[in-house]
Amino acid sequence: MMRPIIRVRSLAAVGLSVVSFLAAAAPAVASFKYLKPGLEAGEFSLRTLDDREITLASLKKSPAALLVFWATWSPNSEPALREAQVLGSLHGGAGLQVIAVNVERQEIGLRERALIEKTVGDLGLTIPVVVDPGFAASSSIGVVANPSFALLDARGVLVWDGAGWSRTTQRALHEQVEILLGLRQPPAALTAKGHAPAHKALLSFNLGRTFLRQGNQARAQALLEAAAEADPLWSAPRTLLGHLMLQKDDSRDLAQAEALFRAAVALDPADVSALTGLGEALLRAGKVDEAAVLLEKAHQLDPTFTPAVSGRARALARQGRTDEALTLFAAALDLNPRDAAVIAARAECRETQGNLADASVDYRRAVELLLGTR
Repeated sequence: MMRPIIRVRSLAAVGLSVVSFLAAAAPAVASFKYLKPGLEAGEFSLRTLDDREITLASLKKSPAALLVFWATWSPNSEPALREAQVLGSLHGGAGLQVIAVNVERQEIGLRERALIEKTVGDLGLTIPVVVDPGFAASSSIGVVANPSFALLDARGVLVWDGAGWSRTTQRALHEQVEILLGLRQPPAALTAKGHAPAHKALLSFNLGRTFLRQGNQARAQALLEAAAEADPLWSAPRTLLGHLMLQKDDSRDLAQAEALFRAAVALDPADVSALTGLGEALLRAGKVDEAAVLLEKAHQLDPTFTPAVSGRARALARQGRTDEALTLFAAALDLNPRDAAVIAARAECRETQGNLADASVDYRRAVELLLGTR
C-alpha cells in the first residue's frame, strides 16, 4: 500500500496539524493513570494466538494473575517476556497465571501477527500470548509504558503494577508475585494500608469506570461525581474526573480539572496521576513555572510514569530549557516509543531550538503514527 504524500508549507503548520489531530483523536480515558492498587480491573475478553478466549473472569479462578503488556517494537519487551516465562514456570504450580498481552497496533494484520509469532518462537514462550485489537484490555487495565505489568489477585484487584524494565523492576516483580502467592512475608512497611474508600463510593466509582469503557462519558461523569461526594477523603474519583475534564476543549472544564486535581493532591500528595494531571492543567492555563514544579515531583515519585516524564519535558521546553527537555523526551520515548503526542511535543521543542531537520522527521513520524501508516 502506498503511503500518503504529506505536503506542508512550514514546520509550524505540521505541528499545528499534529496537535489538532491529537485533540480530535484522543482515546477514551483509561490507563495506569486511573487504575491503582486496590481497585478491580475492568472485565476484558482476549483471544490467544491459537484462538482460545481469556477473560478477567477466568483469571479470577486462580490466586494470582500477571498480565505483561508488550510489543515487538519495544526493545525492553524481550527481557520482560523472558522473565514472565520464568515466573510462569516457577510458580504455575502454585496457581500463578501469566498472560502476555501484545499491544502491537490497534489493528493486527498479517504482518503484525507474523512478527508476534516470530518473537514467541524465538523466545520459546509457552505462556499464553494474546492480542489486544483496539487496545481494549490495555485501555481497561491502563498502559502508559511498554512493557508494563499488572499483578491481580483472585478478585481481579490490582495489587502491584510496574512499567519499563530494570533490575529493580525484576526484583520487585518476583517479590510481589511471591508475596501474593503466600511464598514470602511482605516487608513490614508494605503492610500499612492507605485510605479505604466508602462502600457506596467504590460502587459508584467502579460503575463509572464501566460506563467510561463503554464510551458513555456523561453517565460516567455523573457516577464519578457521586463517588466523590460519597467519600470526601478519597482522591481516585477526583483524579479520574480531572482527566475527563482535560479531554474537553473548554476553559471552564480546564478550570474545573485544575480544581479537581488540586483536591486530589491535597488528599493524596503522592498521587502521581493527580500531580501529573494538575501539571498538565496548569501548562494549558499558561502557569508554566508552577506546572514545572509539580511535574518534577511526579517524575521523581515515579520515573517510569510516561505522562509525568513527557509532561515535565514539555514544561522544561516552555521554560526555554530545551537541552534538558530533549533528554526527558528521549526517556519518555524509551518507555513508549510509539507515543505520537510525545513525538510531536519533541518536534516543537526541536523547532524552537532551531533544529529544523530533526523536527521535520519527528512531525512526519507523529503524523504517520496517527494515520496508522507507520
